[in-house]
Amino acid sequence: MAKITEVPRPNPTQKAIGSWGLSLVLFPLAIVGIAVLVVQLDTYETVAYPMHELGEPMFVTARENVGTVNSGLEKIGSGQLVGAEDIAYETKSGLLYTGCEDGWIKRVKLTDSVADSVVENWVHTGGRPIGIAMDESGDVFVADAYKGLLKVSSDGKLELLTHEAEGVKFGMPDGVAVAKNGMVYFTDATYKYDFPGAVNDIYEGRPHGRLLSYDPSTKETKVLARDLYFANGVEISPDQDFVIFCETFMRRCPRYYLQGEKKGSIDVFVDNLPGLPDNIRYDGDGHYWLGIPWGNSLLTKFIQTYPFARKILAFIFKHLHKMPELMKFGGVIALDLEGNTIRGYYDDSWKMTTSGLKIGEHLYMGSIIRPHILRLNLTQNPLPVSTTNTTRKGNGWWGSGLVFFSFVVVSIMLLVVMLNKSKTVTYQMYKFSKTIFLTDRKNTRSLSSLEKIGLDELIGAEDIAYDSNSGVVYKGCEDGWIKRVMLNYSVVENWVHTGGRPIGIAIDDFGDVYVADAFKGLLKVSVDGELELLADEAEGVKFGLIDGIVVAKNGMVYFTDVAYKYGLHQWFHDFLEGRPHGRLLSYDPSTKQTYVILRDYYFANGVELSLNQDFVIFCETFMRKCSRYYLQGEKKGSIDVFVDNLLGVPDNIRYDGDGHYWLAIPWDDPFSLKFIQTYPFIRKILAFTIKYLHKMPDS
Repeated sequence: MAKITEVPRPNPTQKAIGSWGLSLVLFPLAIVGIAVLVVQLDTYETVAYPMHELGEPMFVTARENVGTVNSGLEKIGSGQLVGAEDIAYETKSGLLYTGCEDGWIKRVKLTDSVADSVVENWVHTGGRPIGIAMDESGDVFVADAYKGLLKVSSDGKLELLTHEAEGVKFGMPDGVAVAKNGMVYFTDATYKYDFPGAVNDIYEGRPHGRLLSYDPSTKETKVLARDLYFANGVEISPDQDFVIFCETFMRRCPRYYLQGEKKGSIDVFVDNLPGLPDNIRYDGDGHYWLGIPWGNSLLTKFIQTYPFARKILAFIFKHLHKMPELMKFGGVIALDLEGNTIRGYYDDSWKMTTSGLKIGEHLYMGSIIRPHILRLNLTQNPLPVSTTNTTRKGNGWWGSGLVFFSFVVVSIMLLVVMLNKSKTVTYQMYKFSKTIFLTDRKNTRSLSSLEKIGLDELIGAEDIAYDSNSGVVYKGCEDGWIKRVMLNYSVVENWVHTGGRPIGIAIDDFGDVYVADAFKGLLKVSVDGELELLADEAEGVKFGLIDGIVVAKNGMVYFTDVAYKYGLHQWFHDFLEGRPHGRLLSYDPSTKQTYVILRDYYFANGVELSLNQDFVIFCETFMRKCSRYYLQGEKKGSIDVFVDNLLGVPDNIRYDGDGHYWLAIPWDDPFSLKFIQTYPFIRKILAFTIKYLHKMPDS
């Protein structure tokens, strides 16, 4: 027999402190792991982009941080031009046209002084006008995200031209341009998603965009090009021989030939752009001006390369209905007639700059989010000024990108956990004191006299009862069998099957065995093996998980119901919730009555009687203590603490007849356990883990 050896008193907090460091590592990993699992289980699918088609972003000579320059930068229509994405200009009247977030097509009378500019609500489309263009007669054509392709005559009459092509409804009409012959060219950014959900087109990674044409003479809509990655801005060449359209997610602008030998074919006008292109406009002076709402970065490339990263972002958008901010700068670049970049402007505050149009000596810049149009004096801000690689700025965001993604993952976890209906409350931590010191012998696996009985036959043998008359040990096992073990021969016998899960077990003076079965209730097995159900409820409340049990000499049975709210497979939720659902009960065989002696305990567990039968001890697991209920004497019916501040959570307690109680400690008391009990939200995270993994974390 192994002897208890007195050794110098150890510091019981040493293990706890060591566990704290481990907890700091495990908790973030657990949160990330849960988040990844939750996102992976989502039915939303993302696929890989054709990254082989993307080259290194080009160098662009640009003037950076123009927004910090006071001279030459002005705001037009502040507060009146919210979300003015695209811009069209009529030279005859000097009017600028734009579609805004409130559904109005607005006209702006341009003057030398911004203060004198007049904004007029001209025509309301009833939708969300985005792309806008004018023909030579003064009619305005609008790509409305909700309505379709619209026409507004010079006198303000609104007409719906088309809202589908080849039987497929437009998802989000975006860019539009009108040729000199009256043909209208426009894009459907994505036929699968509408305007509010268009960002999902980025995340999914499949090409749903289309380039289309509308012939006013025949009223026919044709699909010129399909399977485009977010087809965006459109512009026609000065010679009307090709139409340029922006393929935003591929950082390129292809062109579709309208005339000549290449008619009907497509090639690339410009690619490897320094950011994601939006609208493109020709200024009549040999230059195209291209809006860049997002600058390129390694983070952008990372998101495009890895579908799961986009699935995370899609998950955020699904639950928050808001797109995370990926980039911090945008701007406008100028291209020559061959698609070569000439110059550009960008600024940290110019994110989501969607269009640029040069009128006279000014560059007018629209944005889908700003409440105004920016006007930059090009004479006062000439180019080139400095040669700047616009990708360097983006690369600088790589470090913050990693931080962003860590934040995203944690945010997803917090969001999902918060949405979960599981509720957790605060434990009564003020009742805890410092853990007691204990003289112990560690690493008992090294003891030569340590043996295993019933290897692979006694799986889940939680409690033990011993019949000294027969020398037989009784145990309830995971397979539902109450098993008998002849200690002298170490023979294991399957004795009686309960049909449930026997946990607590005790024996009376007559040799009858009493069982606390987690599924069935309180059972009795006679000496000859006859099984009887004694009770499965008390005061009209079914047992949730009965656990500990003991039989007094007078035949009274005392037992615990761990948590009337949860069953065996959900017991850990009782710990995580933090509310007391445990009960101490008694069963009187003479009257067959079940009584609730005590209620509102934190996981009422093991039970034992004192030597003199004057009190019953029961373990309150999650409070790390064992209380006693007095059965006789002056204190009859009262409760006090038998032992508390244990070095771990107590389970079963048994008296050996030789003056000692033996208390099992399934978990020690690391700092992480106190941390979990102190903060309800941490327990909510763990509850969510169990819900999806159906497995309890190793605490």
